[in-house]
Amino acid sequence: MKTYLQLTLNSEPVFLRSNHIGDYDHDRFQQRYKGIKVENGTYTVVSKRNTIESMMGEFYQVPENFNSSPKLSESEAFSKALKHFGAKKYIWESPEREEAFKKKQDDPSATNFPKGELLVYQHSLGKLNSQKEFRLVYKFGIVSIEPSFSRYVYVDSHSGEILANVDANRYEAGGGDTTPTTPQTPPDTHYGICFPDKTPCIKQGTAATRFSGIQSIITWTTEADYFELKDYSRGKGIVSYSWEFVRVAPSALETVKIPLIDTDNNWTKAEYHDDYNHDAVLDAHWGIEHTYDYFKSVHNRSSFDGEDAKIVNNVHYT
Repeated sequence: MKTYLQLTLNSEPVFLRSNHIGDYDHDRFQQRYKGIKVENGTYTVVSKRNTIESMMGEFYQVPENFNSSPKLSESEAFSKALKHFGAKKYIWESPEREEAFKKKQDDPSATNFPKGELLVYQHSLGKLNSQKEFRLVYKFGIVSIEPSFSRYVYVDSHSGEILANVDANRYEAGGGDTTPTTPQTPPDTHYGICFPDKTPCIKQGTAATRFSGIQSIITWTTEADYFELKDYSRGKGIVSYSWEFVRVAPSALETVKIPLIDTDNNWTKAEYHDDYNHDAVLDAHWGIEHTYDYFKSVHNRSSFDGEDAKIVNNVHYT
């Protein structure tokens, strides 16, 4: 694959994971330059019976003479990022948030304090972004309480220049781990309660989504004043969780999943438009419901595997 993509000597496609869907294997790779992750450099190879059918993604021609040694330390780059935002209060400055995070992780040393990730980043130049050049950057996930925002910021590791900052709620990222990981599907101990007579568990609620206004959603309940974002009216279920922007090893993900629970099935802006952007989870839940309906009605395909597999929304995972 390295030859086919014409990668330079110091660039390598590093295997991430493989998924088997029907008769096809989907192998995903991450580009690294001298061991450093290349931001957005991912590629998927689709094969059938060991024969490549297609390849898709984006790999970058990082120059052989690219300087992969940072001039600034991580802490110096972080100071540049904080100066850029100038927020009044960050999430790690809240004793309540820090204590809640330590309990959630069951780790007295756990913290919301950002960890920088050293990356190779393709930066756009000029008013029309027509020119590109590669920079060695530190990437930080910054969550602020006052004002409320969650951003990823890219700091040039040589000059300290802020090259970009993007909305973390609408951007997929691998976080600061050495190898990007995919959240595992949380085990759902309540899954079988609605079967075979699942109708009493299914309710229709109203959600004030973050990006799509007021929408009707399907939820799940077992008792009065208790509703979860679980839709068992479609296939084997659509469930939605918030991971609260944590960065942990896959083995620890089960300890931090947060099911959203409402008492009256009216998921309002006042309740969920908060520092954690929980109303974005409502968007995900509603959006997947309609995505499921589209593929079933237009393409006669039930869920992503065609066999009504359970769909899990893992929102706010970094």
